[in-house]
Amino acid sequence: MATQPSSEIRQEIEALFSWNPPRLKPAPLQADQKPSTSTRPPAYYDKHLSDKLILREVKRLPSLVQDLANNVDAAVVAASETFPPLKGFITAEQRDIAMGNLDTIVTNEKAVADFYDATTAKFCSPLASRTPWRARHVASLRS
Repeated sequence: MATQPSSEIRQEIEALFSWNPPRLKPAPLQADQKPSTSTRPPAYYDKHLSDKLILREVKRLPSLVQDLANNVDAAVVAASETFPPLKGFITAEQRDIAMGNLDTIVTNEKAVADFYDATTAKFCSPLASRTPWRARHVASLRS
């Protein structure tokens, strides 16, 4: 069995990192419908969170996107000699085909979650499942 050239695998990984899901559009409301103004009520297990685990404030971190991009770039460079095989990855072409069959009109919060499950989760899982040791490897390079 021939191995995939590293450049082909790297191209697919970079295509995945450059991919963005399409903008979702809310479905038109019926004449007697009002738009949603809240999320679902807490589920049974949501009510049992420790007070220490409740998010009380969100702060903006202007450098977050660039920091994440730098970490990903470092991980890709560090792992470039040991990329996993292309088999099992969803290629850019396969993503385009899958996206052509998906509706971007959503009716509620669950429809948004389902859309991202069918796209981002599906497309990223094959790479993400191979990434944890690479992140530790990159951290060790910086120490």
